[in-house]
Amino acid sequence: MIRALAIQLIFVWAAGNAAAQISATSKLKDFEFERTSPTELTFGRECSTRTPCNVRFNQRTHSFTTGGTVVLSQSSPKGEAFAYVTRDGVLTIGSNLSIRCTGCLAVPGVDHFPENTIPLWTWTAASVAGVWDRDGGVDRRGFQSAKVIIPGLGIQIAESPDSTAIAVDLVHFTPKSSSEACAPGAIWSDDSYIYVCVASGTIKRAALSTF
Repeated sequence: MIRALAIQLIFVWAAGNAAAQISATSKLKDFEFERTSPTELTFGRECSTRTPCNVRFNQRTHSFTTGGTVVLSQSSPKGEAFAYVTRDGVLTIGSNLSIRCTGCLAVPGVDHFPENTIPLWTWTAASVAGVWDRDGGVDRRGFQSAKVIIPGLGIQIAESPDSTAIAVDLVHFTPKSSSEACAPGAIWSDDSYIYVCVASGTIKRAALSTF
């Protein structure tokens, strides 16, 4: 009896420990994805008019009321697909694969998530050409996120509980030395010079004159 109880406790602990390894984000139904056949992925089955899958960029929310499928051509090379939403609300599957999309836009020549997009998931077709890997899906959705804004030269940022104010830094409007931190291409000017950031941390200036 004691031995049976010990085995039962071990089983309960193992099951609980395994469950703890599952990401909480993976329980979200928005844009949920799965492999429905060796050549087909299905996503967003829970997206509907009553329960839309929403993606927000700043103050704009894009709502998706239908899911879709991603079909891999059997003549496709090996690679990986990246599912994401663009800032203008286009559900996109980017890859170097040969795929056909329903309910999404297939974009070739993509090998990573582009900037200013919201990642959803990735899926590989790397073991056998023309076949989605059985365990190739990875959930890339992020329930929590943050965007870090760092003031550059000539810019100041003031944080308050409900907003972020960005303004010109009148005290530090032009570079004080040629090695100040800067973003390539940044330009400043004053009454005597025009300053140009030619490389990260490298600023050059030219004197102004009448003509």
